[in-house]
Amino acid sequence: MTAKHVIRFAVPDGAAEAEVEIRLHPDRWGGWQTSLLLRPADGSPPQPLPRIFRAREHRLAAAKGVGWVRRRFEGARPIATLRRSP
Repeated sequence: MTAKHVIRFAVPDGAAEAEVEIRLHPDRWGGWQTSLLLRPADGSPPQPLPRIFRAREHRLAAAKGVGWVRRRFEGARPIATLRRSP
């Protein structure tokens, strides 16, 4: 899975920060779907979140997942995963 297909957010989890991962992959109808994972700060195994979003375009599926995370987890902030050369 490339970095283009994974979006990560840091979300408050008590005193520490957990991570929500949005994964985008093609669905069987020629569009895109997202799945969400919650990675707790204590290092326990990731938990799938019960939300799946579908859209015909990659960016729309990503936007649906990002919008849900920002509404659901107050204070969520994106984690940069791409490093661009100067």
